[in-house]
Amino acid sequence: MTDPKTPAEALESVRKSRAAVAERLATGSLSYDLIYSALVAGMVAGWAAPRPWPIIVIGACTVGLALLARHWARRRGLWVSGVTPVRARWVAIGLGAVMVGLLMVAVALSRSGDQVPAILGLAAAAAAIAFAASRLWLKVFRRETGADL
Repeated sequence: MTDPKTPAEALESVRKSRAAVAERLATGSLSYDLIYSALVAGMVAGWAAPRPWPIIVIGACTVGLALLARHWARRRGLWVSGVTPVRARWVAIGLGAVMVGLLMVAVALSRSGDQVPAILGLAAAAAAIAFAASRLWLKVFRRETGADL
């Protein structure tokens, strides 16, 4: 791409760049959302297992999340942080707060005895919430960045 010579050419260059990014983001992320949700649920469900498995499962799910992010960034050619823009940031922060709460309840239940069904129920809730929040985050991100096609 050559340097624009006029303000109109510069604006057109910006529009084309935004359209290219919007196209990358508009392609389906359903598989990402499903895998992401399963890994988040795994982090909660791990607490249903006897020690030392919870830490091993959480570690494996954390590595899985990092690999998922890396794969997504390579496939799309860009990585979008969950904390920008502002409204999308609040969706990400809210999801994080809910997941921390679910993990804390799972830890408490695991220490109080045989609570496997309750922990697995929390894991199912974590999967559903993570899926819904991931879809919401993308929708908010697209709207705020003008990438909403």
